[in-house]
Amino acid sequence: SVTPEERESILAFINDKQQSFLNRATVIDNFNLNYTEAELYALSAAMQDSASLVRYKALRKFMDFPPQERHDIALNHIRDSSRMVRVAAAELLSDMSKGGLLKDDRSALDSAMQEYETMLYTNADFPLGRVQLGDYYMRTGRGQEAIGQYKLALLKDSLALPAYTSLATNYSSLGRNEEALATLDLLVEKEPGYGRAFYLRGLLHYEMGNEDAAIADLRSAIEIDPQDYRSHYNLATLHYQRKEFRDAEGVVLKGLKIYPESPDARYLLALIYREQG
Repeated sequence: SVTPEERESILAFINDKQQSFLNRATVIDNFNLNYTEAELYALSAAMQDSASLVRYKALRKFMDFPPQERHDIALNHIRDSSRMVRVAAAELLSDMSKGGLLKDDRSALDSAMQEYETMLYTNADFPLGRVQLGDYYMRTGRGQEAIGQYKLALLKDSLALPAYTSLATNYSSLGRNEEALATLDLLVEKEPGYGRAFYLRGLLHYEMGNEDAAIADLRSAIEIDPQDYRSHYNLATLHYQRKEFRDAEGVVLKGLKIYPESPDARYLLALIYREQG
């Protein structure tokens, strides 16, 4: 786990030009975001870095953002001088409608998308290449084809962790929750120290109405990574919904120590205090 002080040091390191671009890109790649303003500021600066690898790694950190925010960010990079950065921008834009784009932007995006698709098919011989191809199919509404790619990735490498999480997410989006749960169960069995597996399984249990199991998984995710803000927030929300206000208060206060400016956590805490009079 990473302390708040260590997170500050990491953010400073990312944009410290005295450090090698390779080290800075590696730190960005391995950094788990809490989506704080300080983190977003550091990534925004990194996307303007002179090193294309740093720009590429920073841009890919926005994959989990809501579509509109992700699209707005990625559109600024479809004309980047580096092919890998243009490909990353295309990946972030692969689910965007081109209807509202200006002609020049649409042309630049089409070119970047061609580069992206070429990269996907070139890398498909490798397990993570199959995962990337599956993610592309999923974002473009080809869910069944995506599932096939994730399964091929796991046939090539049963420890390709992103394949499990992508496969489970895709099953869930198709309403196949039991298959999603079986996938995450297998991932937890293979990698019991992988906190994100517990986090995703906790959310899935909640969606399926298994509240006790959801609480247990979110607690496990926090035990593995005490600086995991999202697990804190979701666990506190679940306690609040169950009217377990003292438990909710304790968890959300810990979450606010990780992400003090979180508007969602602050609002949740206000609701908890109101319920307690």
